[in-house]
Amino acid sequence: MNNKQWQSPFNPFNSWKVMFHSDNLWNIHDWINRKTDSLGPPISVTIDPTNRCNQKCIWCLYKGWKDDPNNQRDIPINKFKELVDHLKNWGVKSICLAGGGEPTMYPYVLELIDYIGISGFDLGFITNGVKLTKDICSSLVKHANFVGFSVDAGNGYTYRDLHGVDKYNEVLNNINNLRLEIDKIMSKTKIGYKYLLHPYNIKPEELLSAFENAKRIGVDDLHFRVVYQKDMLTGSKEIDRDIIRKFNLAFDIINILREAYKTLNVYGISHKYDEEKLVEPRKSFLRCYVAPLALYFGADGNMWLCADTRGYNSSKLGSWFDNGDVSYNIFKIWGSEEHRKLMEDIKIYNCPRCTFSFYNELFEKTFVKDSMMRNLI
Repeated sequence: MNNKQWQSPFNPFNSWKVMFHSDNLWNIHDWINRKTDSLGPPISVTIDPTNRCNQKCIWCLYKGWKDDPNNQRDIPINKFKELVDHLKNWGVKSICLAGGGEPTMYPYVLELIDYIGISGFDLGFITNGVKLTKDICSSLVKHANFVGFSVDAGNGYTYRDLHGVDKYNEVLNNINNLRLEIDKIMSKTKIGYKYLLHPYNIKPEELLSAFENAKRIGVDDLHFRVVYQKDMLTGSKEIDRDIIRKFNLAFDIINILREAYKTLNVYGISHKYDEEKLVEPRKSFLRCYVAPLALYFGADGNMWLCADTRGYNSSKLGSWFDNGDVSYNIFKIWGSEEHRKLMEDIKIYNCPRCTFSFYNELFEKTFVKDSMMRNLI
């Protein structure tokens, strides 16, 4: 299997882009190794405006937790604006609104998108698309760099079974409405059709339908990756080999379709996964350095060390709005000895997966170990 990831390496999904932030990486390295007490701001933050969701995806990592009414919270809008102001003054470059929950269910989502956009951030927006109104579309095309839609299917039956709601046609219609708004004002906003590969949605006709949808609507990116589920591999060699074989066949089909639909930007991220086991994350590094390049703010008021361990006590940095002002709460923990201790205690083999796996590998091998002999141009 030749799992081609993309047509051109110059794209948003290429992890080599972390090299642009070499000064930040060295700062983190020196901070972790106690050569400096000063830790610079993250490059990007992800914020969950709400923990409420209007779908019941079978792979949701927060499924049981979100079902608890006590956890279905929204960030107070005044605290949200205070946070955005702090991030701007701090030097953060981008904000992604995601979840957690579904960001379009946040009651002040329009006000929030406008406030972030006017503040000058690069903005990403990840949504299931069900509640994407015309007003939200109008706001996104003015301010968002990227809007990603979690579709994960090529027909309504599969969508209903995977997402737990019968809203497939509505989602495609809303993506089309966003496309029309983008074209109307010639916005630079990019649309992504996100497709998590699962044993249930990798039939050839299903993948072909996804390509047809993407072409018909006019999305910019079609993004495939294997769903992460802790129990995907059973431990049975025969069953596991069959699972991996099916995913490899799916990527073979995607590669064929990529050649047939050359006007689409088709992406995969196989460099983040074990080459032989596409459902297992690749961890070709010894230590986590890059987590402080990003910071995660939950609607429950907590800050989290890492995208992949949100909800783990070992990843909780502390509250960002329950006590005192936002800046005080963030600076109380960011770069503190407690923060550094959390980084030092990370055991790579215990991590459930690593979204930043390739970032860590790049930094360790090219910066720390100088495997590329960077000065011998």
